[in-house]
Amino acid sequence: EAVLADETIVSKVYIDRETNEPLVTISSPLYLEDGFVGVISADVFLGNIHDYLENLIVEENFYTYLVDEEGTIIIHTSNPALQGKNLYEDIKNDILIDYFDEVKKNGQILRMEYDFEGHNIRGIVQKIEGGEWYLTVAFVNDKGLFNTKSVNWTNLIVNILGLLIMLVLI
Repeated sequence: EAVLADETIVSKVYIDRETNEPLVTISSPLYLEDGFVGVISADVFLGNIHDYLENLIVEENFYTYLVDEEGTIIIHTSNPALQGKNLYEDIKNDILIDYFDEVKKNGQILRMEYDFEGHNIRGIVQKIEGGEWYLTVAFVNDKGLFNTKSVNWTNLIVNILGLLIMLVLI
C-alpha cells in the first residue's frame, strides 16, 4: 500500500500472533538517488503508545485518546474499555460525533465541549499530520469525579506539541 500511495501509511490495528498484543505497522517507500529500492516498515505496539500518552499528561483529570478514520477508538488512556468501540456505532454521542466529523472535514484543531456519561468534557481534537488518526486531549470538568487541580496550560501545550512531533516522526 505504501508503494501505491507513494507515502508513509499506518496500517489498521491488528493483533500480533506471537504476543497477542494490538499493534500497527508503519510503512514507507524507500528511494535512493531518485530510484525506488523497497519499503521500510516498523511495527509499533499500541501498549507503547498508550504508555507514552498516559505518562505525557500527568494531571489526573486529563486523558488522551486516538481515533481512526472510521471512528474506532484505538487508545484511550483513562478508560481502556472504550478501546475498539466505535463513535458512530457504540458510543453514539451526537455532539462528540459532530466534533469528530468537523475535524475530518476541515483538518484543523477544534476545541470541544460535550457531556459524556454525566461528566462535562472539554478539550481539543485534531488530525495527526501524515496519518489517518485523530488525537484528542480532554479534561473532565467534574469536581466530584477528580480532585480539582490547577491546570498548567504551558506544560499542557508543550506536552501536546511533543506528542504531535513524536507521532509525526513515527
